[in-house]
Amino acid sequence: METRRKIVIAACILFGINFATLFAELAYLGGDAANGKVENGRYFVGEHGHYSEVSQQAYEFNKAHVKAVLFGFPLVMCGSVLLLSWKSSRKPIDTRSLGEHSDGRS
Repeated sequence: METRRKIVIAACILFGINFATLFAELAYLGGDAANGKVENGRYFVGEHGHYSEVSQQAYEFNKAHVKAVLFGFPLVMCGSVLLLSWKSSRKPIDTRSLGEHSDGRS
C-alpha cells in the first residue's frame, strides 16, 4: 500500500476515534462548551437549552475538543475524496489495444 494512502487511512481512523470520544464526552458532561456559557466564573456546557455545570478545566478541554472535531471533519472528507480518486485513477491498462495502430493495422 502506498505511503500516502496509509497516511489518509490513519488520519480517518484517528478522526473516528476522536469523534467517538467526543460523543462519549458529550454524553458524560451533558452537553458541549460550544453551546455552553460562562456566568460569574462558573462554567456550563449546554445541550438543547439545558445547562450542566462543569469545572473550568472540563469546559476548556471540551471547547478545544469540539474545535478539533469541527476542523478535522472537512480534512477527513477531503482525504476520503483523495483516497477514492487515487483508487479510481489506477485502472488497469487494456492490453488488447497495445499492438494496434491508429489506422487499424496490427
